[in-house]
Amino acid sequence: MNSMRILKKYGTILGFVILCIIFSLLSPVFLTVSNLTMVLLQGSMLTIIALGTTAVMAAGGFDMSFGAVCGLVGVLVAGMLVKGVPIVLAIFIGILIGAFMGSINGLLVTVVGISDFVATLATMSIARGLNYFYTKGDPIFMGIPQEFKIIGQGKIGLIGYPVIIMFVILICLYIFMNHTVTGRQIYAVGGNKVAAKISGINVRWIRILTFIIGGAAAGLTAVIVTSRLGSGQPLAGDGFLMDGLAAVFLGMTMFKEGEPHIMGTFFGALIMGVLVNGLNLLGVQYFFQDILKGLIILAAVALTATGQPKD
Repeated sequence: MNSMRILKKYGTILGFVILCIIFSLLSPVFLTVSNLTMVLLQGSMLTIIALGTTAVMAAGGFDMSFGAVCGLVGVLVAGMLVKGVPIVLAIFIGILIGAFMGSINGLLVTVVGISDFVATLATMSIARGLNYFYTKGDPIFMGIPQEFKIIGQGKIGLIGYPVIIMFVILICLYIFMNHTVTGRQIYAVGGNKVAAKISGINVRWIRILTFIIGGAAAGLTAVIVTSRLGSGQPLAGDGFLMDGLAAVFLGMTMFKEGEPHIMGTFFGALIMGVLVNGLNLLGVQYFFQDILKGLIILAAVALTATGQPKD
């Protein structure tokens, strides 16, 4: 493997290390244990939702709706808890709603034949509209049970429960995507849908399944976010769209070049978490952070496209 290939494959990790060195030099707080555990905690929710999106993109799909679905599920779970629905049932229904929204995306794309971008853009708008119809834009916080808040606010030692949940989801999805027949079929569909269909793979079902996984991940993230905030916030899911896509695209630049994969997304989310944390420590204003995130997505996509056939 020549040096350029090594640099291209591991350049993102090198960039991550350099980023950490820069932030540790500029801020004495960055490398403290409390701050690094906070980075993991804050990044855990982004990682979970981005891992679901990774499954969608591994099958050649694209999802614009997962942030809005997360916001919708969050306020619905909060509403159910306020009305006395048992915690376990509210969590189960929340994740189920996310999976249902994902299945709608999958059906629109595979059965109706609408492009991924247009279909998920439409469901994003619908989810956001339902969110505001239900909440009128106001947060739901009165009457959330204290036991529910433990999911997002509890910890074992220094490690928060959301971090533990993140690693469980990470391991489960890694095994599913890399060591099961269905997981390999997802990558086969993403690589070449026609060849996958000829080889006997049910392409339509595989694509619907990945959207269901993506929706369920958004639902689970919504549960954790609502628990952590102790309230259902209508805007809670909006920030995940850009950061989640950035995490997946960053992951595509490492290990398996140009292909979404679970470990790549994990490191991508870690990079986004470190970036946001470091910029906040340095007092960089939010609009510069948005500009930087946009530039990161462009750079990651451009790096992924390098070397691939052009029209």
